[in-house]
Amino acid sequence: MLRSRTIVIPDNFSFNKRGLVDFDNVLQHLSLDIEGEDVIIDLTLCNTSNFQSLALLIQYAWFLSMNGCSVTFKYGYASSGSTKMLRKMNATDWRNVLLTEGRDFGSGQGRQTYALRRRADVQNTINYVRRAIQGYQVGFPEYLSYIISELLYNATEHGRRQADVDTFRVAVPAVFQFGYYPQLQRISFLFSDLGVGIKQHLEQTYPTFRTDHEAIIYAMRPNVSGTFSAQREPYAVSNNAGMGLNYSSVMMKRLKGDMYIASHTGLAHVSPEDVTSRQLDHFWPGTFVLVNLNLAENTQLTLESLLAEVELSARQEVSTYEDAEKESTFSISMEVVFGQYAEDKELAISYRDRYLLPAVLSGKKIELDFLNVKTAPHSFLNALLATPIQRLGVKAYQKIRVRNASGIVHEIIDTVMEHNIPCL
Repeated sequence: MLRSRTIVIPDNFSFNKRGLVDFDNVLQHLSLDIEGEDVIIDLTLCNTSNFQSLALLIQYAWFLSMNGCSVTFKYGYASSGSTKMLRKMNATDWRNVLLTEGRDFGSGQGRQTYALRRRADVQNTINYVRRAIQGYQVGFPEYLSYIISELLYNATEHGRRQADVDTFRVAVPAVFQFGYYPQLQRISFLFSDLGVGIKQHLEQTYPTFRTDHEAIIYAMRPNVSGTFSAQREPYAVSNNAGMGLNYSSVMMKRLKGDMYIASHTGLAHVSPEDVTSRQLDHFWPGTFVLVNLNLAENTQLTLESLLAEVELSARQEVSTYEDAEKESTFSISMEVVFGQYAEDKELAISYRDRYLLPAVLSGKKIELDFLNVKTAPHSFLNALLATPIQRLGVKAYQKIRVRNASGIVHEIIDTVMEHNIPCL
């Protein structure tokens, strides 16, 4: 017999707390250490909520189901509170949506919650949303379609996850939820997935990050988000230009909107004024993005003019990063310094002491370009790199880069790394 546990959802289950956006106000109630138990999610006390926080609650129920739990909801009065909102979202069918391929949260034209499993779902969802928002008589500017499509593709491509639930092997959907608030002329969107998270995603290709929010900020740089050399599931992507998250965040600033990106314990906030980041007090087992946008302030903007501004901003940002990278990197043409046959151990020691160690002490990265180098034996590479690696420790994997080297040279450098990093 399974152990039983009740998750009581409080009266105020909303991202909005005292006029501020507070995700911990929701996440603190979602226990993630539950496995193989009977879980009741009790909504009888919940009177104040919003559609976006309830969309996360549905994915939380999926997460528990993936952990071998038997999950049921205890609903309140059907005519009020969170129960009424969940029914409007067609979310009481949450379990069938998870287990049944192709099943969605209802099929009506006015629905506001969508399950996405693959790229083909994105355009269908955009078409539904366009018709729904046009029904609000506020129009559907093309830049809105662009932003939604970029973030939906991110959720479906990068949040892809397979899981075993009961006897089923299922593709766990990403969730898209939107709502229009006519008194504010504001639209809110939530994009959420249960993927590996931005930090682990980026670390398949880039050096490790100290925190989740540091990884989110890095992902918003041009040519970073979505372009990866590591071709393995669940985040293996090669057909993205690496500009989706960057363009979306820059567009949101230009449109005077707010975009919040949360991944595991990291949070970044893109506001009209700046971009800030911090650590959340509670963990989310994936990534979600909340967008708040006031359409009344942007009636004259076109997608073409907005993209032109964003592309100029991206080029300037890339140029700034490239200049900073050059300043912080000590580059060596191995052929120019050591010749095509890099074998002189004494020259390696002399160059190490004169140039490499001062560069390491000043905090610079080391870039070794082996173009046209035919041989570089272990004794030579050990003399050149052992001491710098020892000084750097595990940071050597981030600080020392190798380009245009043969497979044998790469293997030798890996061996030198392993033998000179104490903690490995």
